[in-house]
Amino acid sequence: MGRPKVYVDAAAKHRAYRARLAAETVRVDRERWAALEGQANRLAEAVGQARAAGCAVACEIRGVLAADTVLDSLSEWFEACTTPAKGRTAGMAQSRARHGATARSGGKEVSAKEQ
Repeated sequence: MGRPKVYVDAAAKHRAYRARLAAETVRVDRERWAALEGQANRLAEAVGQARAAGCAVACEIRGVLAADTVLDSLSEWFEACTTPAKGRTAGMAQSRARHGATARSGGKEVSAKEQ
């Protein structure tokens, strides 16, 4: 006994394939994607310049200044501001506390009078 046919003919099989492909594929607007890449690269460039100028937050960002690395590091930085200290982000949180920085101060030292 042979295996039962799943599709009536080749055209039905092709239609099913196209339907699966359409469900799995994400369509991207090329102009918006290019704009997003430009913004991410601009951020990486700005962080590099801030690191060279001695900015504490920029110095905390590790590794090569690729846009994805910068975004990951900034995400870790801000997550450390809102969660209890643990692991690598603990160093960031302790560094911020040691320098008197808060999320509200934007990384600057703020005295009790100024708050």
